[in-house]
Amino acid sequence: MIAVNAKLGELKLYPQKVYKAVSALKQQRLIFAEVKTKLAKIDEQAKADYGELQKKYEGYLSPNEVQAQ
Repeated sequence: MIAVNAKLGELKLYPQKVYKAVSALKQQRLIFAEVKTKLAKIDEQAKADYGELQKKYEGYLSPNEVQAQ
């Protein structure tokens, strides 16, 4: 999970949706390989969601950029 946080840069925390998915995995009795596969899928979804969020706000200025103008 830390890998996603580090790679996404601006996104320092997982969204609540990802934490809920990981929590649901804890409830299931899975072997390590299954957990690893499912965490990879959650990781990919988090990256995709972040990419969509970036596209949604493309062209908008951050508060710091507005102040600098």
